[in-house]
Amino acid sequence: MAHRDFSASVDEALKNRPSFRVNGIDFLCKPGLQWKSMTVALDAIDTAGNDPAELENGLLVFFDLVLVKSARGKMRELLAQGDDDDDDAVPVSIQQLMEIVRWLVEQYTGTPTQPSSDSSPLPNDTGEPSRADTSTPVVSGPVITADRVTEYASTA
Repeated sequence: MAHRDFSASVDEALKNRPSFRVNGIDFLCKPGLQWKSMTVALDAIDTAGNDPAELENGLLVFFDLVLVKSARGKMRELLAQGDDDDDDAVPVSIQQLMEIVRWLVEQYTGTPTQPSSDSSPLPNDTGEPSRADTSTPVVSGPVITADRVTEYASTA
């Protein structure tokens, strides 16, 4: 009878867990996620619409899911940082946050995310449609477009 040990993927995930830096702060992520949790977290972001409080809640749900316990407080502080907290501070932007979310989804799924609707075909000098970035392949599978979050960012 055939037998296959899938533990190697767990060992590999522990060695290659995602981490990132934003505004000079390093964040360590969990090595893997339970599939249902990722869906819930992404839905919380996607359904936020133009409501900043709902978007903040969705981002908190997402980052609480992906970050190790010791990094969650740092992210909450970063998200709470206001424009007038410090004259030299540069608060994290919605564009930075969405780039982090998309990158983390790619890391956990192994699937490149689709560009949001704002990267639709653009005319070039010849009048022919072109994409802003054609080097990133779009494949089927789990994706996050975050159109509503991008829409919020353009109106904020």
